[in-house]
Amino acid sequence: MDPNEPLERESIRQRGSLIALVGTTTRVFEDCLLSNGALIEAPSQLPSYPATARDGFRVRPGRELALAILAMDGLGRDVRPILLPWLFEHAESFDEHGVLRFVYEPNGALLDANFDSFGMIFLHSAVARNPESEIAKRVIDRLLMGSLNQFDVVEGDRQKINSESAAVNLAWLSDLPDFNWMNDEKAIWKHFLFIAAEAESRNRESARRDFLKAIDSADMDGHFAESKDDPAYEASPTPYLLSHLCFVLAAQRTGELDLIPKSGYTGRRRF
Repeated sequence: MDPNEPLERESIRQRGSLIALVGTTTRVFEDCLLSNGALIEAPSQLPSYPATARDGFRVRPGRELALAILAMDGLGRDVRPILLPWLFEHAESFDEHGVLRFVYEPNGALLDANFDSFGMIFLHSAVARNPESEIAKRVIDRLLMGSLNQFDVVEGDRQKINSESAAVNLAWLSDLPDFNWMNDEKAIWKHFLFIAAEAESRNRESARRDFLKAIDSADMDGHFAESKDDPAYEASPTPYLLSHLCFVLAAQRTGELDLIPKSGYTGRRRF
């Protein structure tokens, strides 16, 4: 028997798993995209969503929108025309001031009014990778305006910055020497983000091995949770959009995404 044959079979199995997980990720993205264009954290409207998990009807544009744009770019799908109009049509005060807050209701009302400074940088970076559409140009211009207006909007109040969101965005946008804090295998999305950063800045082959182990955290339906369940806590949101998006980014950075065909689909508003 050819000693390479088992490895070849394993490669075929892994490729099949990747194709299935990418397909599931696309479906999770569609399930999290509401009819008004809001991209929610998790599709808690589905019958299969854990009854004891927290509600996923929250929008975090400085995180999920930015990562969704980057991840779907990797799959050959431009979702800027789908996602960005929500900012102008619904997100409270974005059209007027160009600033992002941490968390919104799907209708655009504020859930956490703290300014997401690093989210603005992150979203600007993601949108600017393909700035040809009119909506992309509008968002870029508004975010630049918002960065100048932000402290006028604060009106002297102390600005609170969520350290975790800031660290995630900085680790992704900057070549930081130490990103070991992200290597949290219980938090599935953080672990995938760590693998992506590892592939970019350290050892791509080691990151690839970690990635192929990490995809085993998917359940029988191909869904990634927010974190691995702990009996002492409530059930983890499953599927969790951020984990699926970070899975795609890790697949892209490790080179695994190159093994499967891109969709070639350019996203358009469905509604």
